[in-house]
Amino acid sequence: MNPVLGLVRTIPPDGANLEVDMDAGSARARRDLRGAVTRPLFAAMGLAFVGLGTLGLFLPVLPSTIFFICALWAFRRSSKRLEDWLFRLPHVGPALRDWDETGSLSVRAKIWAVSAIAIAVGISCWLSPRLAVWIALPLVGAGVIVYLLTRPTKSRSPRAPAPAAE
Repeated sequence: MNPVLGLVRTIPPDGANLEVDMDAGSARARRDLRGAVTRPLFAAMGLAFVGLGTLGLFLPVLPSTIFFICALWAFRRSSKRLEDWLFRLPHVGPALRDWDETGSLSVRAKIWAVSAIAIAVGISCWLSPRLAVWIALPLVGAGVIVYLLTRPTKSRSPRAPAPAAE
């Protein structure tokens, strides 16, 4: 039996080599086994991304949003409970929900991200004597900035009308 393909090798009397597909139950068992192995790995990866994103909230040189988006991706593949927990986090939940539902970023998030990228690229180039860094980092930074600026901007939620004066 080939455990990867789930095929049983049989040799009929004429000497030909045939492979016969096993029943659907064994395919389901392989899929369940693969999920049992990968779900904890994705959950651990998601928690690591949450940790890096949390550090990014306090360290200005480390971005946080991308790590929380990666955590959302990993939790989607591992645990609905962890995904819901991520959406309920007070500082990142609303922004993640906007990103997930509409692919949009707030104006504040765009300004913060572009500023952080520009500062990080500038400092890195200033500290590095290598020409490759002087070429590659600004190109990558510019690409990321263009990507961010071309995402939809989250529209402001309409404010409730002020109560009429009596």
